Amino acid sequence: MNTYLENFGGAGARIYIHFWVKISSNWDGNDSSINKILFIWINDGPRVYLQALGRGAASLHPRVNTQSPGMDYSLGNDSVELTRGEWHEWEVVMRRNTASGGGDSSVQAWFDGAQIVDFQGDATSALTLWDGGNDTFHTVSWNPTYGGLGEPVPAGQHQWIDHLYVSSGPL
Repeated sequence: MNTYLENFGGAGARIYIHFWVKISSNWDGNDSSINKILFIWINDGPRVYLQALGRGAASLHPRVNTQSPGMDYSLGNDSVELTRGEWHEWEVVMRRNTASGGGDSSVQAWFDGAQIVDFQGDATSALTLWDGGNDTFHTVSWNPTYGGLGEPVPAGQHQWIDHLYVSSGPL
């Protein structure tokens, strides 16, 4: 099942997302550790995703990942656990660079009230998010993706999303 929220009040240079998520108690993490939950679209595609990082029955950890050619980064705090079978609150705030190559993008994320990401870009950072100028956040999609390398799901597993709120605007 895919659910898309598009052009929510107009595309913007910053975005705020708040939602609750629950992963079934029998969740078996993909061998790649990639268990995608929510995608954030920038310009032409899903450039950021939120995931439950973990393999098999091992602990799952909430992560914010970028996915663009040559720019795959994973941001999070592995001491925070996404417990199977329980509801968790997730908030994310992102801002693109103010100008092309400006390096002042930012990502903050909270999971069950604890901050798990506080990334502040700078002109010398290896991780500069989105080029600025015309880059806009315009779509959020709930599109559960198990791995992505073709490995079959071992059993019926579920994700639930509730109270999804998205807002976007200018810098």
